[in-house]
Amino acid sequence: MSDGALAGGRLSYLFVSVRDHGRMLAFYRDVLGFAVEFEVPGEIAFLRLAGDGGPQIAMSSGETPEVDQARHWFLVVDVTGIDAVAEDLRSRGVEVGEIENVPYGRAVTFPDPEGNLLEIHEPD
Repeated sequence: MSDGALAGGRLSYLFVSVRDHGRMLAFYRDVLGFAVEFEVPGEIAFLRLAGDGGPQIAMSSGETPEVDQARHWFLVVDVTGIDAVAEDLRSRGVEVGEIENVPYGRAVTFPDPEGNLLEIHEPD
């Protein structure tokens, strides 16, 4: 068992930026069989494989500060005790931003060694 900073976390969702929300939603829902857990039509949808309690895909059509043209996704891990987890990451040399209040909890982002974005999130 790993003793890494996120070892006690749970993979929550993979955030994907898309150009054509309707087309991508139809593909994931109708062709691949993902269930829509939550949706703001034309903006964002949270998808999960039916019957699976595992991670979701958060599909967004709008530009977000987290996702730019070079990156189309970022990974989100739910944790308990976000302050301690962020400090653990910092102690391991990770450049962790400031924890912010977000809808449904608190979150902070940090890059992996190649610049891909990860987020830790503590649900309310």
